[in-house]
Amino acid sequence: MRETPTGFLPDEDMGAILSQMDTPEGTSWDKTRDMGLKAEAIMRDLPGIRSSMVVVGMNLINNAVQNNAAFMFVMLDDYDQRTTKELSLQNVLLQSNLRLSTLIEGTAQSFTPPAIIGLGSVGGFEYQLLDYEGRPFREFEQVGYSLIGQAMGDQRMARLFTFFNTSTPVNNITVDRDKAQTLGVPVADIFSAMQSYLGSYYVNDFNLQGRTWQVNIMADADKRRNIDDVYNIHVKSGTGAMVPLSSVISAKTTTGPHNITRYNNTRTIKIQGDVKPGLGTGEAIAVMEDLSARLPSGYGFEWTGGTLQEKESSGQTVYLFALSLLFAYLFLVALYESWTIPIGVILSISAALYGAMLAVKISGQSIGIYVQIGLVTLIALASKNAILIVEFAKDAREAGLSIREAAAEGARLRFRAVMMTSIAFLAGLLPLIVATGPGAMSRQNVSVCVFGGMLSASILGIVVIPLVYAMFQKMRERFHKLRGETLYPKKTA
Repeated sequence: MRETPTGFLPDEDMGAILSQMDTPEGTSWDKTRDMGLKAEAIMRDLPGIRSSMVVVGMNLINNAVQNNAAFMFVMLDDYDQRTTKELSLQNVLLQSNLRLSTLIEGTAQSFTPPAIIGLGSVGGFEYQLLDYEGRPFREFEQVGYSLIGQAMGDQRMARLFTFFNTSTPVNNITVDRDKAQTLGVPVADIFSAMQSYLGSYYVNDFNLQGRTWQVNIMADADKRRNIDDVYNIHVKSGTGAMVPLSSVISAKTTTGPHNITRYNNTRTIKIQGDVKPGLGTGEAIAVMEDLSARLPSGYGFEWTGGTLQEKESSGQTVYLFALSLLFAYLFLVALYESWTIPIGVILSISAALYGAMLAVKISGQSIGIYVQIGLVTLIALASKNAILIVEFAKDAREAGLSIREAAAEGARLRFRAVMMTSIAFLAGLLPLIVATGPGAMSRQNVSVCVFGGMLSASILGIVVIPLVYAMFQKMRERFHKLRGETLYPKKTA
């Protein structure tokens, strides 16, 4: 189990992928739209894609409004039209990233939707780098990108990224209030003028053709491109004279983050990533936690989204499995009226666990929620085979046969029943193993685990169960003999 990758939920083929596009910091909405339309044209020519839609001005990962960001929602062809490997979700995703990498206007990446809609923005893991001491943004950014660089040095990591950037151009405008008062220009009018020209200002509504329309005023795009255009805005003074803003304001251009996000009221950099195929997010968690232990003083981290749920549920697996074994053991104690015979039945489950883990590893899957459910199910299924054999061996021993003969007799009498029920069950799992379409990965995840476990329990169990029964039955009889008790008195003719 230590060598088998761990995860939470498999990446399902939901019939859609998401693409996030970003142009350089400070790029206008129009330029970002042009890149989005170009990316959409590229995606529509990709085999397996049915339609797409671009939303400009929105960063899907950070859930922030940005002029230099856009995301695209891409619908894939129906499942029955994507039956080949070339049209699988992973291959379409790979081809999408390869084609989007040819864009020179900015960067673009494609992702799968999160396994559970609402837990995270995209698939993979979500990591929050926290700044507890409010360090300068430049320093915070350097720590974040240093962490990403170290993590990418690990061979298990496929990609890591963040959209935190302190290079967004920022114009800090300062109003000379004393001068404005001297010139008779109200400060409120200065702010109102800048809002109307540079942003927008709601005037009123009007009705036309049975509909209500808003009137919003704003300067033309070519009249609000640089700081000189701000200086050319005029405001009416108290005397009626038009005063240029250059007389009462000063501007300084700097850079800074476009948006500042917080996690639990602490400034954060959101880092997302994924591991290479064949590995689980458990490996990513281990890598990031190892690197986070060496963060500078004043910095910390938290998991969020589906990764947080994985962390919270991972510690419960051992307790859940142990509790399942305990209840199975207690039921068997009541069945056999013995404390030792059920131990052999419980130990026989190890054959099923070995087969389940081997099947999961060979198939390239990870131990997630569905595999854990499968393992708990195997406790009952594997015990069923052992119960059939041990029950008849117990009856044979009570009938006067030796321990070895009783174990062999139980295996011989129940061999056909065990094999028939096991083969029928395994045959019923085959459609789940080769499942396609919505929810296919979940069905494959749980069925591969149960199939491998039952196959192993059926093949190895028919040999292991009689041996384990004989061993514990011998120990039981020796214990009772030491106490002066005879479990099976010899029958007289």
